[in-house]
Amino acid sequence: MPLTWVRVALPLLFLAYCAQVAGGVLSFGHGAGLLVGLGVLVLFGGLYIVLVFTGITARPLLFVSVIGIMGLCFLIELPIARDDALIMPLFILAPIIGRLKTKAWPFIVLAILVSYLLPFAEPGWRVAGSLSMPLTILLASLVVLAFSQLVRTNYLLVETRDELDRVVRESERLRIARDLHDVLGHSLTSITIKAELATKIFDRDPAQARIEIHQVETLARQALAEVRATVAGYRGRSLAGELEAARALLSSAGVELTVEHAGAELSPGVEELFGWVIRESVTNVVRHARATNCTIELRSASMRVRDNGCGGEVHFGNGLAGLAERVARVGGSLEVGPKHPLGWEVKLVVPERSRW
Repeated sequence: MPLTWVRVALPLLFLAYCAQVAGGVLSFGHGAGLLVGLGVLVLFGGLYIVLVFTGITARPLLFVSVIGIMGLCFLIELPIARDDALIMPLFILAPIIGRLKTKAWPFIVLAILVSYLLPFAEPGWRVAGSLSMPLTILLASLVVLAFSQLVRTNYLLVETRDELDRVVRESERLRIARDLHDVLGHSLTSITIKAELATKIFDRDPAQARIEIHQVETLARQALAEVRATVAGYRGRSLAGELEAARALLSSAGVELTVEHAGAELSPGVEELFGWVIRESVTNVVRHARATNCTIELRSASMRVRDNGCGGEVHFGNGLAGLAERVARVGGSLEVGPKHPLGWEVKLVVPERSRW
């Protein structure tokens, strides 16, 4: 995990301040007091290390208990190490700051006041009225606060990056699934129609049936090539190719196709989007419409696919949902629904070509 060694190393460097407390114990402690002072200092340092590794994730009751024991150690150490023990509140503050971040300011102020006012209770202490210890605690607290914010920001960046990676992977998976549906839906429908036609005419017109079977083979090979192209992230069929494929599919299903083209030149982005709409719309005409006529109107920034079939309610399956996503990405509008009195209509309007 990024910054892990820094997150541990910097707080552990604070243990160097324990040398000051140990010096006070050795200077002022005698007999049992010396042993108690050193033992309490070892316990205090051990509890601090525990909080360095577990303070952020420790349960509140455990965290408060350890902080309370460290505070008790400080009180025991005061009469032994005297003013040299005033650095100990910094060790208590560091885990609190790491856990509470900017909410730890009341504890920082309390520690500064204690380090400044407590020496006045003992006239023999050397630091009464000195600002060195309060300033040390303030500056060290600011360092810990800045460092904890840096670690938190780093974790958030790592989590954000992981989430973005997940979203990108999911988006790519959906793109491939949508494209495969659009490609295979049209191709398999064409294959099914031609296979059914070959079966119906096999006995009375074997030659024509063989032609249809040959076209089934051609369509299957084309579908395989398009699947490979889709997975690779590109498609090669032009708008003219889509219109030709639509005419062949509709003809096999007994539907007459009329194409009305305004003659305006289309940008590559518009042409590709029109191709997807034609592919999905014609596939749905063959599958669901039971129509005898289909009309495709093409303009520079709009298109319309109409049929004279049975109409019906709008059901946004994978195909139409995929079209809606494609249109939304370019800021266009897609209207799909039955037309009065019979039939079905798909209308696409895209931004002007100057915006593409």
